Amino acid sequence: MCGPLTVQYRTKSGRCYLYDLGTGEIIETDETIDAIAGDYRLLDHDEILLKYEALGRDAVETALRELDALRAEGCLADHPPEELVPVEHDPFDGNPYALEEFWNGTASLLILGITERCNLCCEYCCYSGKVEGFRAHGNRTMPYETATKAIAGFLGNRPGSVVDILPITFYGGEPLLEFDLLKRLVAFANERAAVLGKKVAFSVTTNGTLLKDEVTDFLVEHDFHITISFDGARNSHNRYRKFRDGSGSFDLVRSNLRRFAKRHPDHKSRGINMVLAPPLELDAMAALMQEIIDDYPLSRASWVNIGPEHRFPEQAPSTRYGCYTP
Repeated sequence: MCGPLTVQYRTKSGRCYLYDLGTGEIIETDETIDAIAGDYRLLDHDEILLKYEALGRDAVETALRELDALRAEGCLADHPPEELVPVEHDPFDGNPYALEEFWNGTASLLILGITERCNLCCEYCCYSGKVEGFRAHGNRTMPYETATKAIAGFLGNRPGSVVDILPITFYGGEPLLEFDLLKRLVAFANERAAVLGKKVAFSVTTNGTLLKDEVTDFLVEHDFHITISFDGARNSHNRYRKFRDGSGSFDLVRSNLRRFAKRHPDHKSRGINMVLAPPLELDAMAALMQEIIDDYPLSRASWVNIGPEHRFPEQAPSTRYGCYTP
């Protein structure tokens, strides 16, 4: 079995076949594909090559290429074919405005707010419930069916697009709270793009508290650009970026950043989103960014005032702190 919708069988004469329930295709295979098909996608390619080394590396590599080609053509899927129709209205916040412009192919980026949940309660966050005109954090998660319709619409309604790579980004809340959903949507987007002959690029914005090895391995494997919200100095970070019990998140995030960089030193598609909220410790912030900037370039810094007591003067407090980053 290459997936829940694929059946392996042999005829009495010994010929090998795959029956793909999703497409109705009957695919004749050879002995090598028949041998490894049960582990295809359950193990990665290197693990399959090691497990079946007795069959010969060249034969197994050829079989894997053929199975990959079938996947790219829409076979060997993990789910039944779905009727994918454009979303006519915003499905998440319930606003009744039409998405006609989006479906006409003018959108250059798809942002999926896959959850309203967050494990932090940052005081300056626009979703904290304290900022007029913005929703507050909640418990809602975007349904898989809604997300796949949005992805299919984004990829499928761009005929003749001059864009080589179509970007999809995951946002929240804290999107890594829905890591399983994110993984399913990445698989769906890759499958859909392959069928349409297009390419996708993924990105995610995270608070960094959930960057476990399993998570970073997946994000690197799928070449995610990863933006981590990190305010650069322990006191400044912990003053606002707190867990719900009131404890600061600096030590956990800093530890995760170290481990991520050590585990994947060559993955440079990541950066820091820093919020500058007064009162600032600019020397400490600058020193820490100088320490980590090779692994985590500063993607963006923004100024924010917190209440009447913590406000910036009309002019920036210093001009000697520059941002020099690739």
